[in-house]
Amino acid sequence: MTTPQQPVPPDSAFVMPLLLVIGSVLLLILVVLLLRMSRLGARLRRFDARVKRAEGDLLRTRRSIGALRVAQSLAAAGRAPALPFRFASQYGEDLFLYDLFEGKTDGLYIEVGAYDGYTCSVTYAFEAMGWSGVLIEAIPERYKACLERRPGSQVAHAALGRRGSTGNTTFTVVGDAGDPGSEMLSFLSKSPAHARLLKRSKAPRREVTVPLSTMDEVLAAAERAAPPGRPSIAGRPIDFAVVDVEGAEIEVFEGFDLEARRVRVLVVEDMEPRNAASPSAYLSRRHYTIAARVGVSSVFIRSDEPDLIRRARMLTQPAD
Repeated sequence: MTTPQQPVPPDSAFVMPLLLVIGSVLLLILVVLLLRMSRLGARLRRFDARVKRAEGDLLRTRRSIGALRVAQSLAAAGRAPALPFRFASQYGEDLFLYDLFEGKTDGLYIEVGAYDGYTCSVTYAFEAMGWSGVLIEAIPERYKACLERRPGSQVAHAALGRRGSTGNTTFTVVGDAGDPGSEMLSFLSKSPAHARLLKRSKAPRREVTVPLSTMDEVLAAAERAAPPGRPSIAGRPIDFAVVDVEGAEIEVFEGFDLEARRVRVLVVEDMEPRNAASPSAYLSRRHYTIAARVGVSSVFIRSDEPDLIRRARMLTQPAD
């Protein structure tokens, strides 16, 4: 009876060098791929920087051309700017609105989250042109700066909330005094998108006590306290309102009777426009149509303003 032959074990003297060669080749391939990805990432970053520079150059050019148009319009009307003229918004929202209203040099605006009335302000250029309006700012120091810088506007110190909001509240100020990049993240309440921005920020925070009110109450107070020689806002249509409150936009709208006030255009910071809990979803149920995106803001126009909706879409759609 023959004994079955046992399998011959592989020669380790041959297998081990082969495995080392294979491992070395794979490692080399991995290093090459990582180098290529690194170079691709660097190229993408350089391309992104070039795009941002080009966008900045384009915005500066648009601001210069817009300023010339405003100067010509005011000169033709025999008027001078009420303030040193400048389009000041961060992403060109003021330029968009100027074109949307076809160069109109008087009207009524609201800006919630007005900061110092100048830095990244959407409404500064309009006051300089001769418009009037109401500004609301919660940070005490920025409210005082806004009060000094915007003599043609009524300025309120408050954080805004839902209907019935009154008294005082705790407001969180982000960053050091005078650091707009951080201070503009300050908040009463925050959305998930705003919370993610705050998580990435290492800026210090402090809590301050500020008046709590509603948009309706602020506007009612502004109607009662119209400064001498300046037209009251009572009964006047509100051409546009800017709401930039770092995640508390819906709370502001819940204290703002949009139907009674008939605000024609709303410019709202909207970091997640497709989110079911976003201002987009809320306002679409209240007779507003989203007509454009400018920077990180959505532009909503009353559904019974078809000409404005058409013009907004024309201004933001690329030419064929």
